[in-house]
Amino acid sequence: MLHLPAVRFKHLMVMNFRSLSCFFLILITLILISCERESSPSRDGWLTAGSTIGMLVNVHDTVLVGSYHMPLSYFLDVDRNGSNDFEIISNVWGSPGMGQHPEADLVSLDPDWCFSVFNYPDTLFYHYQADTFEFSRTEIYFRNFYSCYRLGVNDSVLRVQQSQFLNLYERNQHISGNGEWAPGKIDLTMSNGYGSNVIVDNNDTLKLSETITFADCHVLPNDRILWIGICKKDSNEKRLGWIRLSMTDNYKISVLESAIQE
Repeated sequence: MLHLPAVRFKHLMVMNFRSLSCFFLILITLILISCERESSPSRDGWLTAGSTIGMLVNVHDTVLVGSYHMPLSYFLDVDRNGSNDFEIISNVWGSPGMGQHPEADLVSLDPDWCFSVFNYPDTLFYHYQADTFEFSRTEIYFRNFYSCYRLGVNDSVLRVQQSQFLNLYERNQHISGNGEWAPGKIDLTMSNGYGSNVIVDNNDTLKLSETITFADCHVLPNDRILWIGICKKDSNEKRLGWIRLSMTDNYKISVLESAIQE
């Protein structure tokens, strides 16, 4: 059995300890560098939805509920410079014949402030069906559906056009500074529509022509907390940010937080 002198054994132990210490020090340094790179993206690069590192964060915690022909607005001064940057609108529009239709919009109040969007070939489909019911008299409904999605395999395509929609992000998804950005006004939701016209109405028969519109594609879904990407154009760069919100019943909007890069 080989026996090492005590002094040499102690020397080897010190060398091994120093080697392990150096290894762990290098490993920790690399991890810290990696975390710093991920948590502090440069302007014009990318941002994770919900990130607060290097951000000016505003807590709103406001519920916006408009009413019939009485829209209600909430204004956001995201960079706290005393000027409003965005307006969020909750509204219910309509008429006695059309009924009431909820609506919600996001408005950029300055052309330098934009929201993240995507362009999509939006399709309008037409679907027809006739329904007959026998009650105290015969009721016949001629139903014309216009929709952004197919309701049946035999639907006709009436139109395909390039349209712009709002990007919606889950927490920690990347908001890219190189994506599409637009100022102006954009729908958070679009309500469905209904209209009718009486063709025949007597003691024996009712014939009614109905027009029904479904326009709820690519909009903010109900009862989910999501993030909207925003940016401010400063000289030759963009300051990226986000708005955190949710919606209920297609017009009741909870504005939770907003943030912009410092």
